[in-house]
Amino acid sequence: MQIRQLGEIMLTLQDYHLTLHDVANHQPAYLETVFSLANGHFGVRANDPITGNPIAGTLINGFYETAPITYGEAGVGYAKA
Repeated sequence: MQIRQLGEIMLTLQDYHLTLHDVANHQPAYLETVFSLANGHFGVRANDPITGNPIAGTLINGFYETAPITYGEAGVGYAKA
């Protein structure tokens, strides 16, 4: 088992598990971000629905559309297919 310090987070590198005991900052917004579910492209920020935190959301990183773009008419600033 390897232990590394990353800012306020103590990373325990054991089969890529990060537990609550590894995180020094226990503020809800910080924990929601650290424990968000993501695959590197799409992420869902985990939050407690009871507290009514307004910063929940879906995060998109490095998303590129590969389908051809079709517009009804030509226009300035439209992407070219």
